[in-house]
Amino acid sequence: MLGRRRLKKEKLWSLILLLGVMLLIATLSLQPGPDSAALTNRIVRVTNAINQLVNGRAMDAGHEYIALRKLAHAVEYGLLGLGAGLFFRAWVPRHPARWAILFCMACSLIDQFSKVYIPGREFDITDFPFDVMGYVLLVLVVKAWTARNHPS
Repeated sequence: MLGRRRLKKEKLWSLILLLGVMLLIATLSLQPGPDSAALTNRIVRVTNAINQLVNGRAMDAGHEYIALRKLAHAVEYGLLGLGAGLFFRAWVPRHPARWAILFCMACSLIDQFSKVYIPGREFDITDFPFDVMGYVLLVLVVKAWTARNHPS
């Protein structure tokens, strides 16, 4: 009985996490171009101010802007990989990591293609490697954690 209850909780929390991350990605992706750029620029100003305090010099804002955008893709898709890894581990008994990676890949493609229809946004193929790094890394972390803590 206790095992079933724990599995139900795992299924519920993995679904909530996955849906929450998907909502976050959709919210960020569906922003019009100027709003997305403004958000990135606010973060660049904050990180540049911190760098100024710590290192005594400012960074090149143009390079920092691009690096931050790519890092954001790795982080948000890493969270998606975590959510998908846990979700498929709880819901799909056979090859959950494969299903999680395929799911994340589909989400990444849908994300990029949807931007074609958003004012000021565009399909950017250079985002894919950062998406892949994020979700593959975290799906593998979930797989390793599962193998360690739930040996078959």
